[in-house]
Amino acid sequence: MITTCSVSPEVLSIRVIDESMRVFEGQYPVQGMCFNTYLILSSRTALFDGAESETDEWLDTVKAALNGRELDYYIVSHVEPDHSVVFKKVLAAFPGVKIVGNAKTFAYLSQFYGEINAEKVVVSANQTFSVGTHVLRFVFAPMVHWPEVMFTYDESGKVLFCADAFGYFGTAFDVGEARRYYINIVGKYGAQVSAVLKAASALEILTVCPLHGEPLAGEKIAYVLSKYALWSSYEPEQKGVFIAYNTVYGNTEKAALLLEKTLKESGVKCEIMRLNDTDVSYAVSKAFEYSHLVICATTYDASVFPCSYEFIRRLSLKNFQNRTVAVIENGTWAPMVNKTVRDLLASCKNLTFIDDVVTIKSAMTEQNAASVAALAEKLK
Repeated sequence: MITTCSVSPEVLSIRVIDESMRVFEGQYPVQGMCFNTYLILSSRTALFDGAESETDEWLDTVKAALNGRELDYYIVSHVEPDHSVVFKKVLAAFPGVKIVGNAKTFAYLSQFYGEINAEKVVVSANQTFSVGTHVLRFVFAPMVHWPEVMFTYDESGKVLFCADAFGYFGTAFDVGEARRYYINIVGKYGAQVSAVLKAASALEILTVCPLHGEPLAGEKIAYVLSKYALWSSYEPEQKGVFIAYNTVYGNTEKAALLLEKTLKESGVKCEIMRLNDTDVSYAVSKAFEYSHLVICATTYDASVFPCSYEFIRRLSLKNFQNRTVAVIENGTWAPMVNKTVRDLLASCKNLTFIDDVVTIKSAMTEQNAASVAALAEKLK
């Protein structure tokens, strides 16, 4: 489905809503996804990016919006193929179009699509560029989340075109899906996000136009920007405990559920997730939300059971930090979870490990239950 709406005078949003999509970027479970394009319709015309889904219908929609006019500029904010896959189609449909991007934009476009047979307009950071009555200023945002990414600020309409930033999974805004999107896609690059947020804070912004999700206006801008500022600082969103566990024969699960019950009875905010049948992206997002993390896992191949291992590894890749971590491990003859957790998270900054590890030898015992209760006290 494709929808169009005005986001400011002479600026049109074209939203491709793919409700059938169930996996995004080959790995993230979604219940549909939005791909956004923006069109300036002034005395000159400019198109921002493209859309992965329904490309023929998308191009027809762009042509209809132009109403017989030529497309003067095609501004490429981000080269990732879920936006640039239409690149050749745009060049074929509008042979006189000028492509606007930075030096890395054109390098990556050439890698994906070969020789570019169109006039190139290479822009630099903070450069201004006019499209009819619209004065555009380019704000480079490297590693948010590719090196070539750039935002564009329309000084005339006070609109920020922000590439992949400030988007979310799914087709309707949900803060949980916005967090999961940020942590898993952009989360490794918190310092770069903080830098571009600082640059954006100097701008008067009435509308934020991301490539995924819906355009943001009014109070929602401040809300989303505040969330990004918090997430990019790697500080916990709330005080509480997230318990991530796997189980094989149900014994490790008993310990995890006992800890959850004990914490909740004490009034501690707590969430639990079984990693065996939950995509790791959800667990990583939750780990970043809370101040405390408990990993309950079984030993496997002298390491950690695969789904828990991937969870811990992914935390390290996303620069997990500023948290308190505890471990409940299970191993019949040689428990290895605690050692593996510490090894995998060794590069993470400002982690406080609770030294009292709960070690289960096969099945839960009364002594293990007492250790879980003692751990709960330390997590309060």
